[in-house]
Amino acid sequence: MKLQWWIAPACLVAGIWIGRMGVAPASDGEGSASAGRADGKSMERRKAERSAGAASAYGKLRSEIRGASPVRMAELLKRALLHPDALERRALVIACFEGMDATNWLGMYQQFTEVTRESGVIHPTDQRMSLMVVGRNGGQEAAEWFKENAGPEQLREVVWGWAQEDPAAAVTWLNAGPVDDPALRHRLLSVALGGAAHRDGIAAEAMLDALPLEDRLACVSDFTWNLAQRDGMDAAVEWTVKANQRAGADPAYKAKIAANVVDRILDACEEVEGARGAAERMARIIASDATQADKMKLFIARLPADQPFEFLAGISKTPVAASGEIRDRIEDHLSHLAATRKQAALDWLAKHPDDPLAAELRTLVR
Repeated sequence: MKLQWWIAPACLVAGIWIGRMGVAPASDGEGSASAGRADGKSMERRKAERSAGAASAYGKLRSEIRGASPVRMAELLKRALLHPDALERRALVIACFEGMDATNWLGMYQQFTEVTRESGVIHPTDQRMSLMVVGRNGGQEAAEWFKENAGPEQLREVVWGWAQEDPAAAVTWLNAGPVDDPALRHRLLSVALGGAAHRDGIAAEAMLDALPLEDRLACVSDFTWNLAQRDGMDAAVEWTVKANQRAGADPAYKAKIAANVVDRILDACEEVEGARGAAERMARIIASDATQADKMKLFIARLPADQPFEFLAGISKTPVAASGEIRDRIEDHLSHLAATRKQAALDWLAKHPDDPLAAELRTLVR
């Protein structure tokens, strides 16, 4: 049978059309660029949709937490711990902590174990933070539960949190003898007094002074840290000065306070350019106890770069430098530094050419 005359041309046109449908034109790269732009826009759209979905999940959970009753907080904390974004998760967990009270602290704390058991995900920082919040809300009941069911480190954090709310009750409980190990009792008593300082600042000193000397010595470190964290380093310096000036104060107790506060001053300026402020604080401590001048060598040895020169320049401008002994110490340290850190000395001179200490240092580095 003969084909109709029009079938061949029709097949040719159809073939060309199908080919155009299946293959994008590539002249001048136009087709590839268009496809790339389309794929890029599609990817951006999907990414935006995912971001919007995550934001929506965060906002929804945050709203639920804010309006939830105490009985729901454990369930909501579990969901918060499984939220994928780290910063949003921290915000959600803290929002849950605000809903913790005396009725739900145990159920909330147990969510950390449950989440790890079910998913393998751990939250060490949030879990440690939760112990403090448990102590604040659970008080003695929480301390007794952790004493029986957890380790000493967890109990320590709980007692610290409890003492931030009711330090007298925490100290009374510890003095009643619930902890048999004397070393552990001292560790717990120390954080309890630290919690007292965190709550009341220098006013908590009266509670510390009421303890026997052995207990006071055990509490100095935590008390120093919490006092400085709450009220700043100057409060810790003031505490040291008061202890040094108090008639009849035990020498070992005064020495331990000074050692802890000086270490805290040094730690605070060792990695930042705070040597002059450190020098002024040290001058106040030395003025209350001349033997503390020996601690100047710690700053000279441990401060980096040209910061020891900053320290000496700072202390030389304080009233304590009027003492001949302190002046001699400054000169000895300066001479040692000029010999062992010549480049640092030159760097400091370039930055402080008009400092009163500069003229003396120039003669030492020539």
